Amino acid sequence: MIAPSLNRLPKVGRFAGYVLLSSVLLLSTVAGSCGGLPDTENEPMGEMAASHSVLDFGATETSRVLQITNSTTESVVWQAEVDRPWISLSSANGTATSPRTTVTISVDRTLVTDGDHSGSVRLRSSLGTQVVSISMRKDSH
Repeated sequence: MIAPSLNRLPKVGRFAGYVLLSSVLLLSTVAGSCGGLPDTENEPMGEMAASHSVLDFGATETSRVLQITNSTTESVVWQAEVDRPWISLSSANGTATSPRTTVTISVDRTLVTDGDHSGSVRLRSSLGTQVVSISMRKDSH
C-alpha cells in the first residue's frame, strides 16, 4: 500500500486532493520485423482510461476498485499520485497491459475529522492524464 507522508491536518473543514497516475507507452520491436517504429511522439496510439471518473466512498466503504484500461496492443507504463494522506493505493505505478489493470483505492477515516472530505486520483501515461474524484464522509455518531 502506498500513502503520502502524513502532514498536520486541520481539525475541521472540507478537504480536497488528487491521486496522479502517469505512464509511458513502451514500444518494442520483433527481430526481423520490417520497417522502424512508428512516430508516436506527438500522436497517441490508443487510449488509457480509468473505469470511474468519480468514486464516492460514502460513510462506510473503505476501499474501491479502479480498472485502468489500455486500448493499445502495447504495454503502457503508468504512475499515480495522491494528494491527501487519507487516500492510498494498492500500487502507485505499473504497466497496463491490454485490456485492463486493477488498482485498489482505499480511504482511512482515522486521519480526518467528522464531515465531508474530497480528493482526487490522477492517472498519467504517455497516452494522457485522467483525474478521478474521490469523496467520503466521516460520522462519529
